[in-house]
Amino acid sequence: MTQISRKEQLEQAAQLTQEKQFGPADTLYSRLLSDYPDDADILYQYGNLWSEQEQFDKAIELYNKSLSIDPQNFNALANLGNVLGHTGNVDDALLCFKKALRIEPRNADIHFCIGNIFYGKGDKDKAVASFQKAVEFNPDHTDALCNLGCVFSEENDINEAITAFTQVLAKKPQDCEILNNLANIYYEQGNWDKSESYYSQVLKVDPTDSEACNNLGAIYLKRDELDKAENIYKKAIELDPNDVIAHNNLGCLNLRKKKPEAAVRYLRKAISLNPSYLEAYNNLGNALQEMNQPEKAMTYYRRALTIDSQYAAAHYNIATLYHQENKGDKAVKHYSDAIKIDPEYTDAYCNLGGLYTARREVSKAVECYRKALQINPKHISAWYNLGNCFKLSQDTSKAIDTYKKVLSLDPDHQAAKHVLATLTGETTEEAPAEYVKGLFDEYSHRFEDHLVKNLEYKTPVLLRQLAHDYKLDTTVFKRVADLGCGTGLAGIEFKDISTFMAGVDLSPKMLKIAEQKSLYDQLESTSLTSYLNKQTDTFDLFIAADVFVYIGKLTEVFQAVVNSATDDAYFIFSVEEFDGKDFILRESGRFAHSCTYIEQLAETFQFKIIASEQSQIRKENEQWINGSLFILQLSKTV
Repeated sequence: MTQISRKEQLEQAAQLTQEKQFGPADTLYSRLLSDYPDDADILYQYGNLWSEQEQFDKAIELYNKSLSIDPQNFNALANLGNVLGHTGNVDDALLCFKKALRIEPRNADIHFCIGNIFYGKGDKDKAVASFQKAVEFNPDHTDALCNLGCVFSEENDINEAITAFTQVLAKKPQDCEILNNLANIYYEQGNWDKSESYYSQVLKVDPTDSEACNNLGAIYLKRDELDKAENIYKKAIELDPNDVIAHNNLGCLNLRKKKPEAAVRYLRKAISLNPSYLEAYNNLGNALQEMNQPEKAMTYYRRALTIDSQYAAAHYNIATLYHQENKGDKAVKHYSDAIKIDPEYTDAYCNLGGLYTARREVSKAVECYRKALQINPKHISAWYNLGNCFKLSQDTSKAIDTYKKVLSLDPDHQAAKHVLATLTGETTEEAPAEYVKGLFDEYSHRFEDHLVKNLEYKTPVLLRQLAHDYKLDTTVFKRVADLGCGTGLAGIEFKDISTFMAGVDLSPKMLKIAEQKSLYDQLESTSLTSYLNKQTDTFDLFIAADVFVYIGKLTEVFQAVVNSATDDAYFIFSVEEFDGKDFILRESGRFAHSCTYIEQLAETFQFKIIASEQSQIRKENEQWINGSLFILQLSKTV
C-alpha cells in the first residue's frame, strides 16, 4: 500500500478546508500533528481550519504555536494579524503585520491590511500611505485602490478619489460598487450628466438594482424632470415591491407635482413597510399640510419625534405649524431645538429670524440671519431678510448696502430692486410680482389678525359703505371680480350682492385661507391683468381693495378692466393719497396715487366718477394713512 507523504496530506487537508469539509479536515490535521507535533506549517494550516469556522481562539492558539517554532513563518504572522484584527485586537494585529513586513517588505496585501487598521483607527494619513504602498508594489491591487478612493472621497479630495475609482474601473468595468461611488461623487458635485451616466451603467450590469433606480430618480428631480423620476421610482417598486425608499420618493415626487392625496398614499405605504422610517412620517406631515390638515400633520411630526427626539426636520416643521398658528413662543422653542440638533440648519435660522422680525425683535432676527450667513455666505434669502431688518430699524445705510449685496449675488432679484428703490427715492411703475407674492405668502398666517386688529384696516368695509351710500347694493351683480382678493375680506362685504364672484391674487397661501371661507366661485393665483386679459365672459363689478398700493402705473390695469367689462360695469377701489403728480413709491414699499391721476385715467378709459371720498384706511407706525375711495362706472361710447 502506497504511503501518502506529509506534503500530500497537508494539501489534502487544505483542500478539504476550502471545500468546507471541516470534520474530515480536522481528522487529517490531528493525525498529522500526532506524527509531526512540532511542524510549524501543520500548526499554521490547522489554525486556518478553525479560522474558517470562526473559532478564532483556537486559530490564534495554533498560529502562536506555529510562530513559537518558526518566528519567521510569514503566512502564520499574516493570518494571525487578520484574525486579531477581526476580533478587535487591532494593536496586536498591527504588530503581527509589521513583523510580516520585515520578512516580505514589498508584500502589497500586508500594506493593505495595515492601511485598513489605520483607516479603522481614524488615522487617514497613515491609511493613505499604506494603501499607496500596496498599489506601488501591486498596481492591480483593486481593493487598495478602492479604499484609497473612499478615503479621498471622505476627505473631500475629489479629484484623487475619482482617479482611484477610475483606475479600479479600468480593471473591473462592471464593478457596481465602483460605478455607484463615482456616480455619488458626481451627484454631490452637481454634475448630473456624469452621475446619471454611472448610475445607468449600474443598471446595465444589474437591472435589478433598485437603489440605482432611486438615485437616478433623485437626478431627474434635480433637473425637474418629474415624469422621468416617477417612471424610474415605479420601476424600483416593480423590482422590489417592498422598497420603502422608492415609496417615500414617490410621495415626495407627488408633493412636487401638487398631488398631496397621491403623496399620502405612497407615504403611508412606506410607513407600513418600515414603521420606524422617520423621513416618511415627516414627509406625510408635509403632504397633510398641503391638504390643509395641520392637526393631522402635527400628529405625524410628533410621531417622528417619538422615534427619534433628535430629528431636526420634525422640530423644524412643528415650529412652522406653530408659526402659522401665531404661537410664537412654541415656534421659537422648536426652531431652537432644530438648531441645537443641527447647528448648520440654515432654514431654521432664517425662519426663526422671520419670526423675530414679525415680533419686532430685530436684534434677535439680525443674529439669526448672520448665523445663517456664517454657514452659507451666499444665502440670498438671508441677505435679503437681513436688509429688511436694517430697514425696519431705520438703519438706511446698512439696509442699502445689504440689498446691494443681494443684487451682487442675484442681479435679477426683483424684490431687492424694489425695496432698494424705496430707499433711494426712485419711483418704479409697480412692485415686482415675486416681491408681492413673497410678502403675502409669509404674511398670510397672521394677515387678518395683524391687519384688522393692529393696523385697524377697514378698506373693504369702507368700500361697501360707499357702495351702499350710492345705492349700488340695490343691485345683484352677475359677475364680480375681486382683484387682489387676499384672504377674502372684500369678498365677505360684497358676497351678498354677487351671483358669481371670482377672486384673483398673487399669493397662493392667501388664496388657501380665502378658499376655506367658501366665498368665491373661482379662485386663481396670478396677476390681475393676466387674469382679466384671458377672460371671455365679462364682469359687471370690479373690486380692488388696497391693491393699487403695489401698482404705480395703472394704465394696464384700467385697460384690462375695460376689456373684460360690460358696457356699464362698476369699478370700486382704494388708493393711498398723494398730493403730487400721478404716483409715488414710498419708503414703505407701497405706491400712493393722486386724485388727479385717477381722474385722468377715468377720462382716458371712459369711466364716470360716481363717488370719490377721502378716508383713513389703515395705520402704519401708529399713524393713520390717508387714502381715497372711488366708485367708477364705465360709459362706453359707440
